Amino acid sequence: MTKWTKRKYEQNQADLESATSPYIDDKGKVIKQFPVLDPVGVSRGQYDGVSFVAKFGRNATVGNSAEEVLWDQQIAVYTYMTTASTLYISSDDNTDTQTYDVQGLDENWNMQTVSVTLSGYTSVPLSGSWIRVFRAYNTSGTNSAGEVYVADSSASTNGTPDVATTIKARVIAGNNQTNMAIYTVPAGHKGYLMDWYISLLRGSGTAVIAGDFDIYRRPVGTVFRSTQPIGVQNTGAGDHHYTWPYPLELEAKTDIEVRCFPTATADASGGFTVLLIN
Repeated sequence: MTKWTKRKYEQNQADLESATSPYIDDKGKVIKQFPVLDPVGVSRGQYDGVSFVAKFGRNATVGNSAEEVLWDQQIAVYTYMTTASTLYISSDDNTDTQTYDVQGLDENWNMQTVSVTLSGYTSVPLSGSWIRVFRAYNTSGTNSAGEVYVADSSASTNGTPDVATTIKARVIAGNNQTNMAIYTVPAGHKGYLMDWYISLLRGSGTAVIAGDFDIYRRPVGTVFRSTQPIGVQNTGAGDHHYTWPYPLELEAKTDIEVRCFPTATADASGGFTVLLIN
């Protein structure tokens, strides 16, 4: 059995464990095989340049007139920003003063996280410039009472953005966290789509329904394309979970989203896992 050793770099004489660096066996031969990563080690950040993101989304009122993205705003289409801009956060409850972390990509498509404090109805600007946002969550010790919105416009009425397409993230009251099955691979990274899952619930009083699901990906400069269409039918709940035996490689700036098209109004959820290599 080949003995793994750590590759030494003369500049700091330190042993670096990096899944993206060549490994050398006990005879000094460079091994081209990608090493097996310990999942707990990835979660703990033990591999330089290796991380993961778990995305999950829900749309509790997917209609049967068009395919809809699984995210909190519960409308068919998610409108991506085409140019970097300032983002604003607000709540439709004027008593909300919690602190939120917002995650996304800056104007150079690099990962960024910004902490911001709500001021009720007021649209509070987030620092930095943004080209994508894909997560927001409450880091305070109290629940948000209202719906929390992140938008690329400050125009709002009582905390709710005036134009629906300006909304880039929404936190439903009581959740304290976005549920959006949407993600974009950061600059300088390769993404590897590891798995995805979906679940379908029928609405109250609705007969047995079926739902068509798909996970879509869009490399930069192209259009969204189907990745794995699947249909489920239920008498209460239907679900699907698939793990790729060979993960699908995603280039930097690739957008990913999960969509559903049921035969009747339904409550749908789903998500996916992406391994990131810097």
